[in-house]
Amino acid sequence: MVLVFACAPAKGQTNSVISIDTAGMPANVKAAINAKMQTDAVTQKIETYGKWAGMGKEIGVAAKEGLTAVKDFAVDVSETNVGKTVLFLIIWKVAGIDFVRILLATIFAFVSIWLISKSYFTLLGNRRLIEKSGWWIFGTKKYEYPSNKDERGYVISKLDGITDSWAAGLHWFFLCIMIGMAALIAFV
Repeated sequence: MVLVFACAPAKGQTNSVISIDTAGMPANVKAAINAKMQTDAVTQKIETYGKWAGMGKEIGVAAKEGLTAVKDFAVDVSETNVGKTVLFLIIWKVAGIDFVRILLATIFAFVSIWLISKSYFTLLGNRRLIEKSGWWIFGTKKYEYPSNKDERGYVISKLDGITDSWAAGLHWFFLCIMIGMAALIAFV
C-alpha cells in the first residue's frame, strides 16, 4: 500500500506529492497515518466551510447596512417638499404616460357612450312595443311610432329610409367601435 501526501507549496514553489511505501510499516503506524490524514482532511473542510460562512455573514451584514442606509435616506428625503416632488417626477417618468392614456380612454369611452345613447334615444326613443314573437333576441318585435309608418305599414325610424332594426344595429355597431377605440388608446 502506498500513502500519498500533498505538501503545501511555499511561495514560488509548485505542488509536489510525496509517496511513501507502506509495505514495511507496522499496522499501528499505518492506522495512525490514515487517521491523521482523515483528521487533516476533515479539519481542512471545516476551516474552508468556516471561511465561506464568515464571508457570507460579512456580505449579509454589509448588504443589510447598505440597504438600511438607503431606506433611511429615502425616508428622510421623502418627508421634504423637494423629496416629494422628486418622487412624483420619478413616478411620472416611469408610469405617467400610462395614467394619461387610461384617463383619456376613460373620458373618450364615457363621451362616446353618452353621444351614441343620446342619438339612439333621440331617434328611437318614442317607440312602443305592440307585438313580440319568438324567444329573447332571436324573435321579432314590432314597434309603433306615433306617425312613422310608410305606405306598406312598416315602422320607419326618424332617419330617412332606415328601418328601426337597422338604426338600432348601427348604434350598437358604433358603440362597439368607440369602446374598442377607447381600449386601443388605453392599452396599446
